[in-house]
Amino acid sequence: MDAYLKRGGEDQMRLILALAALVIFACPTIAKDQIFRIGPEMEKKLHPEETACAEILSFIEKDKQVNRCRYGTEGKKVLGSYSSKPELVFKSPYRELDPGSKVEFAYKLGRWYEKNGGGFEKPGAEMPYLKLEEFARNYWQGNKTYAKVSLVPKDWFLHESIIDGMTIWLYSQQETKHYGPRGQEFIESYLKKIKERKPTTK
Repeated sequence: MDAYLKRGGEDQMRLILALAALVIFACPTIAKDQIFRIGPEMEKKLHPEETACAEILSFIEKDKQVNRCRYGTEGKKVLGSYSSKPELVFKSPYRELDPGSKVEFAYKLGRWYEKNGGGFEKPGAEMPYLKLEEFARNYWQGNKTYAKVSLVPKDWFLHESIIDGMTIWLYSQQETKHYGPRGQEFIESYLKKIKERKPTTK
């Protein structure tokens, strides 16, 4: 009796496997990897922030223009802002953060910036520097590197992170949304204004 039941269970399992194989190989419109794997579009929906940051990180590693802005014409200078004169070399501990941390900040700063009225589609709607600074201060409060910095360098940490974050975000948006010459003019003008602002102490 036990042997009979065992054989019946095995036969049932063979039938299930046979049906699964039939579905996979008899339907050419269904890719095999779609059955066993999450596709890129579904991955974006499940992990939108992680996906967006990975795409931005890949972009800044390859794009020559954003690298010239951040590392100079030859791309070999210390991290800074070189898109307009006077050039600004970053000196705060911000520059020591890993690229992933910089990109994550840029992404969250950029998303917040657009939700609060900033963006290419709104000429003249440049986010006031003090609002950017407030966001940056709240964001970095929980960061160990920022927490160890003394008062005055903290201001420059915030200032440099805002400049770099907006550089990364604006150029990544220019790349994906293709704003053209108007977008390029906006980026250069806005980054110059941000860079000219003096950090405030609180």
